[in-house]
Amino acid sequence: MSLFKILPRYVPDEEELNLRLSNFKQYLQDKLNSAISCFSRISKGQGINFRIYTTDSMQPKYLLRIIVIKGYPSIEVLKYCYTMLDNIGVSHPNMIDIDDSDKNFPYGYILQDWIEGEDAADKFDIEENVSEWVVDFAQILREIHKMEAPYFGDLLGNYKYQTIVEFYDDLFNVIPQTFGDILSGDSPVIAIEDAGIVPVHYFAMLKEQIHALVSSISYKAKPVLVYGDMLPMNLIYTPQGERRLIDFDEVRFSWSIYELARCLFYVPCPNVYDEYRREYSEDAINEIDYRKGIVLEHVRQLLRQIYSLGFLDKNKIRLQATVKDYMVQIEQLLKF
Repeated sequence: MSLFKILPRYVPDEEELNLRLSNFKQYLQDKLNSAISCFSRISKGQGINFRIYTTDSMQPKYLLRIIVIKGYPSIEVLKYCYTMLDNIGVSHPNMIDIDDSDKNFPYGYILQDWIEGEDAADKFDIEENVSEWVVDFAQILREIHKMEAPYFGDLLGNYKYQTIVEFYDDLFNVIPQTFGDILSGDSPVIAIEDAGIVPVHYFAMLKEQIHALVSSISYKAKPVLVYGDMLPMNLIYTPQGERRLIDFDEVRFSWSIYELARCLFYVPCPNVYDEYRREYSEDAINEIDYRKGIVLEHVRQLLRQIYSLGFLDKNKIRLQATVKDYMVQIEQLLKF
């Protein structure tokens, strides 16, 4: 049960999934005029993804991504993003067929060309070889950030802000937008406070602290296109020697600090910060402002995890115990 009113995540049993894949196989063969030999499920990652093999090759030809959360990833956002990347000559996955209806799967699917290669998480010891994958990310992301954006927010303009201060001032409304179309009903903030999961006025107090921190940044942040998912498993090294980014689901208009900040939240390897900063060469942002930006993004990620807990459980005692740990982490961060 969930604390919030949500649309359920698509979690099919084996029988249902096999039936849908069987019907989808015939649909694809007719559409692509290509004989499909099998679907092979990919164990890595949280989604329902399959390699698709055809009878004319021993290698995977396509990648099938079954959308399990309504509206995430947004097909329209990906299409817009890929158009912008084409304009600056940055490679991206090639989508062959897309559908966000319930014709084949409840929330739709994305079919794209398979990118053969080895990801950085498999290719390197990501802690021992930080300079390898971090430098490659910095070089690619620097090119993506050349695409200037008209505002801070999502690519479709569902939420947009002219300054980074405005963005963080409205953070509690921004975060729910990043979960796709899963939420309905009251704001998660209201639901969490009404359930007594956090102290009364906790979010109001936190909003003031966040405002004070972001307002103290002297750097005038400019919005750019950001990739948003700088993780080793998302950087592919192809047999042809190319470096390819996959999984643009987190793309948005934000400040460039977002990339490294999110990476450090999920991959806190030693030397990542220094290697990235050295290679990216973003001299316009001083050390203190950059660190403040990382703190703000880490607070945002922790708040997002608090919201996520409400999708999975509505037991007050269990939620309070877990959320308390996140609140302590947020408190420590904001002592910056």
